[in-house]
Amino acid sequence: MNRSMLNRLPDIISLARQRARELWTCSADVRPGRRRPPWSAARMTADAHHGHRVSLLCGDDLSVMSGLLSGQAQDGPLAGRVSLVWLSDAADPAPDGLNPPSNSLQTRVRRLIELSTRLFLARDLLVDQGALVVTADTDADRCAERLLGAVFGQAQALPPGVGQAPTTCAYLAGTLLPQRLPAASGAALLGELVRTLTGRNDHVLVMGAQPAFSMWVAALERRWVLAQSEPLAFSLLREHIVARQMELARRPLQDETSREWPASPLSRARRTT
Repeated sequence: MNRSMLNRLPDIISLARQRARELWTCSADVRPGRRRPPWSAARMTADAHHGHRVSLLCGDDLSVMSGLLSGQAQDGPLAGRVSLVWLSDAADPAPDGLNPPSNSLQTRVRRLIELSTRLFLARDLLVDQGALVVTADTDADRCAERLLGAVFGQAQALPPGVGQAPTTCAYLAGTLLPQRLPAASGAALLGELVRTLTGRNDHVLVMGAQPAFSMWVAALERRWVLAQSEPLAFSLLREHIVARQMELARRPLQDETSREWPASPLSRARRTT
């Protein structure tokens, strides 16, 4: 085991805790002239009667999560109101020549600080019995799992799903974890966790949402908050969700028109005359 990295974890956690607190404080400060986090929001209502709503946010993880905590979302502050948070530990690409080698100690420390900061923000967003799932690169030092355990008290590695890349692993953390852990990946894992750990109208926050998630967003009645930092991926995500919602809305109409209704006595009489 890399002792130098293991010895750095307490300092990483302490720095991330302080950074998360500062982000939340700065985001909540709305004094004139102070810049708000660089994000944009779009809301789509799929079924207002059942409270099924989808909020799409375009912005980086830290800005979005700190903004949700401080009340910049249309639902008001979401601190302690989210039932499930989905995170992906994918490093943002840096400009050519500015990004150290991916396996360098500097790069690993930076990524772990970013991940830990998001974990603290996610913990403040979750309800008391909420859950967090993180997909991260496999690490011989199990740093991601150790950080989850330090922030949430317990964490478990989920069984690999069919088609899951051998270089990635998903972890589940929270106060109450299900006895049966789903063996899935990607969109299938998201759908399984949402069905298992949340109920109708619960808030579900998905960071780095992918277009493949749209099938569950359209089908499951939740208060979805989806964030994507890349503008192009954000546009594709929105197009997929709209298409899925229109597809589901057409199904009842198609079922209704495809029925073979029995002819009335009057219509039969007219055909014989």
